[in-house]
Amino acid sequence: MRKVFLFTILLITVLSIASCTDKNAYKLSGTFPNDDFEGKTVYLVSLNQDILDSAKVTNKQFRFEGIAPVTSEVHFIQFDEQNQPATFFPEPGKIELFFDSTFIPQVKGTPLNDHFQQFSDEIAQMFENSEELFNTMSKDLEEGKITEKEFSEKRESFFYKLHVKVYDFIKSNIQTPLGEYLFLDYSYYLKPEQMVELISMSKPEFKAMENVRQAEKIAATQMASAAGKPYIDIKGKNLEDKEVSLSAYVGKGKIVLVDFWASWCGPCIKTLPEMVKIYQKYKNKGFEIVGVSLDNEKTAWENATKKHQITWPQFSNLQGWSDEAAQAYGINSIPATFLIGKDGIIIEKNPEAKGLELKLEELLKNTK
Repeated sequence: MRKVFLFTILLITVLSIASCTDKNAYKLSGTFPNDDFEGKTVYLVSLNQDILDSAKVTNKQFRFEGIAPVTSEVHFIQFDEQNQPATFFPEPGKIELFFDSTFIPQVKGTPLNDHFQQFSDEIAQMFENSEELFNTMSKDLEEGKITEKEFSEKRESFFYKLHVKVYDFIKSNIQTPLGEYLFLDYSYYLKPEQMVELISMSKPEFKAMENVRQAEKIAATQMASAAGKPYIDIKGKNLEDKEVSLSAYVGKGKIVLVDFWASWCGPCIKTLPEMVKIYQKYKNKGFEIVGVSLDNEKTAWENATKKHQITWPQFSNLQGWSDEAAQAYGINSIPATFLIGKDGIIIEKNPEAKGLELKLEELLKNTK
């Protein structure tokens, strides 16, 4: 009788474990639109870039199964070391991931994944609508139907709405893995004070993450270098190896644009032709640009300076992202620019070329 009783208890325990396991299991099925990845290996990757599993693509499909973490976290589907195009959350249930004809991923099947896809679709739609709008407005600008000021105001309005959308969504989800992931992935769209607020609302485990702590530190620095704040003096050496400081140019009766850039930064190089034109137009009217290079090698910095005809003063410490000058302004992406008034107060951060020229016209209109 005792043996039967023990066997019954064991059976109940096993069934209970199996039931719990099934309850927390997830199944991800992925589908490609064509045979481009047929026979290739697809990897399941964690947020820390650890490879958790792999699968072969057969008949345009691949599958992953596992037990969802107690606290769900973000996972990625990766094709190789560089290609990481798809995101999903390993929640209990059946998750479907498929790529459309342009290989844009779509995910659905569980609450977090459905919510994530909804957000992604809304952001994509905003950009699609803005592209159509700005193409039309660019044509109207060329034909003289609208002014540069109107164009700039429309552009600012779009990015304001985009930032509000991102902030509101993350704020309403910051206690979930979805909000935590979007905070890290969309931090570029958040103002420093919003980042500090969102971190304060998040879970202790999230606050303790090293990259979150670093983000909070950068946000605090950015708040200290925001519009309306006094400029922060920084220094380095110019291409002639002479020590130069920003204070040598700010407060000397000129409007100064501080430009953080690097020779390896594609977007930085793309902005240079317009910057050169603006500099040539206003340099004798009370305007100065001071470049701060985040290069590690002097030769690369010097070659880029010559190639792109940069004639404004520059300096660097040749320390890349670790440069104290960059850290003083909370720089986490480049190009990054700061427009500083004659009184040393920061007027604006990252003014777009057209907006910068309009601002200079306004600020320098009384300069002879």
